[in-house]
Amino acid sequence: MIVDASVTLSWFFEDEQKPAAEELLDRLDQHDIRTISLWRLELTNALLVAERRNRITPAYTAQVWKRLRALPIVLIDSGSPEDILKLARNHKLSAYDAAYLEAAWRLKTPIASLDAALSKAARKLRLLAPGF
Repeated sequence: MIVDASVTLSWFFEDEQKPAAEELLDRLDQHDIRTISLWRLELTNALLVAERRNRITPAYTAQVWKRLRALPIVLIDSGSPEDILKLARNHKLSAYDAAYLEAAWRLKTPIASLDAALSKAARKLRLLAPGF
């Protein structure tokens, strides 16, 4: 399964938690979880923005990264720019979201996302993970 930043962030912000994401976290060791390398930058930026908005502290950010590094999530390369562009155009996605979708398409595996546009595209391609 491919997991995107929206799902991962929901694990660390109580006001963003969703049952399907929590269930995935509880059973993470039962799945082959992968994500694209962009995921790290997306998480870093989201945590930095949360710090700047005084939602969290730098110490909490450090705790999040410590916990993330312990999770069995495998980073994979993004696909070709041409394939990402094609999916982004066809599904009206950002290139970033299309990169997650491309990975799911390429690996023929479901994607877990809480992003509305990405979830809609994944549903059309029958790649949306159950419960998302």
